[in-house]
Amino acid sequence: MHFKMGTSAGDWASDHLATALGATPITYSTWADFKTKFREQFIPPQTQVESIQKIHNLPMGNREFNEWYQDWSMHARRANMDEQTRIYAFRKNLNQLLHQKIIQMSPQPNTMTTLVKAARDLDKNWHMFAEPPRSRPQCPGIRALDNKPNAEINAFQVVLSWLGSEAA
Repeated sequence: MHFKMGTSAGDWASDHLATALGATPITYSTWADFKTKFREQFIPPQTQVESIQKIHNLPMGNREFNEWYQDWSMHARRANMDEQTRIYAFRKNLNQLLHQKIIQMSPQPNTMTTLVKAARDLDKNWHMFAEPPRSRPQCPGIRALDNKPNAEINAFQVVLSWLGSEAA
């Protein structure tokens, strides 16, 4: 789809194919070699540098795991770093509560695949079983009195305000 004729990617792919077919014997090389040549052609070095910076400084915070991981993993692919560095950066940027749960696991996830699966499962379970936030009943008078600058709110004013709104 991205290698349509007449596009820069299409022209590059045609040249790549012509080189492979022109070799004796015909050789298409390896998938790893293709990916390396593709990155060299289409991913500028500045993009790689920016992605390296982002995988180390893109905290999950309170975002849902899948939303955050989609952003983080795109930068991890562009950064083209070894697995141990990706694991370190991944753990560093996880939500701290999620990271603490993973630390308690035995055996510890030791590959990027098992680490991502563990984080995704823990996050999914937390969202599935977390109690929905309870809304506190609030007297209508408190909100009205809070909006007045320098208003001194005491229990008597709140009760009178609440009774006034209930009577209306």
